[in-house]
Amino acid sequence: MFSKTIIDNDEFLEMPVSARLLYFDLGMRADDDGFVSPKRIMKFTNATDDDLKVLLAKKYVLNFENKVLVIRDWKVNNFIRPDRYTPTIYQEYLKRLELTGSNQYQLGSGRPDDIPSGGIGKVRLELGKVRLNTTTSYKEGIEIPSSWEPYKDKYGIYNFFRTDSQGYILLSKNNPPQQGQKNIIQEHHWVWLNERGEIPQGYIINHKNRIRNDNKIENLEILTSSSHLKKHRNEDNVMGYDHLPANPSSYGDKDINTITNFLKEKLGGSLDGTQKENRRFAYLLLGRFKKDYPDKEPLELIKSLIEFALRDSFHSKNATSFKYLYYNTQKILQTAKENIINPKYIKL
Repeated sequence: MFSKTIIDNDEFLEMPVSARLLYFDLGMRADDDGFVSPKRIMKFTNATDDDLKVLLAKKYVLNFENKVLVIRDWKVNNFIRPDRYTPTIYQEYLKRLELTGSNQYQLGSGRPDDIPSGGIGKVRLELGKVRLNTTTSYKEGIEIPSSWEPYKDKYGIYNFFRTDSQGYILLSKNNPPQQGQKNIIQEHHWVWLNERGEIPQGYIINHKNRIRNDNKIENLEILTSSSHLKKHRNEDNVMGYDHLPANPSSYGDKDINTITNFLKEKLGGSLDGTQKENRRFAYLLLGRFKKDYPDKEPLELIKSLIEFALRDSFHSKNATSFKYLYYNTQKILQTAKENIINPKYIKL
């Protein structure tokens, strides 16, 4: 599915882990010619617009009219027997592609489709970093306008959405938004306004589970600015970001240390991502298993999850951080259900 000449080169490995994971997910779900629609995949993997923009800028995927992508190195990564080949439904786009001498797709003559013109909110990718700028046009680097997708608003006002660089969902009445962006609102604010009412000055709408695109009303709460800061400071302490508080929760530093050390031992080395990020997602994973399997021991469940992931040929290459484990829990469990008879701990 993936050639080591592609995924082991320095250019690929220099990309953020989240962008690399998105590349793998797109490749796993592409058709037999390498075409894939990214919207649904990005939603259930929690990939951001910035992850996709990195892949576009690095030319690992090519974009056709913001509708469908093609994996540039599809022919390098895959060989499909003629008797098993199913032609793509995107024949009009396939005709616009050429194969290079190294068996890579490239767009035919004309302006590349993966760098569309117009729009607002441009991104410049330079030295592997993404910097947002809503007004400046750069002469250097690569410029990609932020994309807005159709949105079904149950309150009947907003028609388009996108995810910003911080993981919040933004809503707009128009695409692109009108000058000044006054018709843009964060989705969690919009949900609160409709379900609970006005947000007083000095108050903040907080995500209880710290997942910024989980905007169900039961996951939202209103806090003063000082209470919001204090709450997150205490949670960070519990997760081991700083010193532990006097009365840590039952899923504090000890349990996080147990599962992070377990994953390190299984991998035989350090984890991908920062220590802070891994501890945060380990904390969230503990909470998820406690909620979903209240009659079982969450530490043992997570150890089983890690073992299942490392037994699988695909997940074993990617399960190198708790962020990956957190966002791919169901896929790992489903694979375990299909391939492992009578799992020791988890019954789906």
